Amino acid sequence: MVFAIGLGGVGYGLYRAGWSLLERSSWSNLETVQVLGIKRLKEKEIVAVSKLKRDMNIMRLPLDRVAAEVEKIPGVASAKVVMRLPGRIVIKVEERQPVAAIYRSQIWLIDATGALFPTAGPKEVIDVPVLTGDFDLGKKGSASLRKAARLAGTIQDGFPIVFDHLAEISFVSGRFDFRLQDSGAKILAPDPSSPAVLSKLEHFLQQKGNEIPAGCEYVDLRYPAMVITGTEG
Repeated sequence: MVFAIGLGGVGYGLYRAGWSLLERSSWSNLETVQVLGIKRLKEKEIVAVSKLKRDMNIMRLPLDRVAAEVEKIPGVASAKVVMRLPGRIVIKVEERQPVAAIYRSQIWLIDATGALFPTAGPKEVIDVPVLTGDFDLGKKGSASLRKAARLAGTIQDGFPIVFDHLAEISFVSGRFDFRLQDSGAKILAPDPSSPAVLSKLEHFLQQKGNEIPAGCEYVDLRYPAMVITGTEG
């Protein structure tokens, strides 16, 4: 037992000596910052927020603190920072994935948790449904916004054809309603957000070859054995 502990102490001492030697070597001087996992965000924004500077001693960096700074960017869901010798820091980023958008003085994107974040720029094209109705962005943690975000995420994952056709999710007086792209057809059902209705709509769109009839103003899913499309008036 004493012999094993002795070896352990020697091993730790050698480890510390090696670490100390590397700390004082040119290998510890920051030369390169590599950012992985980004598609929407800009690398220079990530690097700027990380506050990493050339020739910093990477072996003395509080890596968790650097990751926490990167996670303050609204479009970042999580970040991990690792050291790679010689002279390299790797920032692994998980971006927030938009499932919907909302307009309040500017366009905001929303992920499935209800977190809001801005677009990456005026030229960014994001094909997600727009949220309209009773959503208060000024109220932190708006329950209706979180509920709409979860619904959009559920549709994206479970009913991808519906999601691809979804133009608008409205929330008025506690009720969700949908409109589809192209013709703006409204979905008629007691509860358009229910899994049974979404499944029926998914099957209908699949049968139609993913195309809504031209001029269609509504898709009526209120009847068990049929789907009715038509124009109002």
